[in-house]
Amino acid sequence: MSLTPSIRRNKEVQALQTIASPYQMEVARKLSQNMADNQARELLATDILYKVGNLALIQAEILKNNPEAHAYTDYILRAFTHYTTQYLK
Repeated sequence: MSLTPSIRRNKEVQALQTIASPYQMEVARKLSQNMADNQARELLATDILYKVGNLALIQAEILKNNPEAHAYTDYILRAFTHYTTQYLK
């Protein structure tokens, strides 16, 4: 006779509760959430670095055709970098 998923889940939860105290369960939940938050921030930081690199390449391409645009492109690159680092803080 096969157990239904809800009964099986209840038995797993009961078994886990007998092994771990409520405090340990709460610590594990918080640790899991913190790890997920850190992973999301790492992915965001990686994406930002990739975009800054692309902006630098675009800036170099623009400056080949129009050297006078250096101040404008530099401002855009610096502003993007500044705002994204502020967002990560």
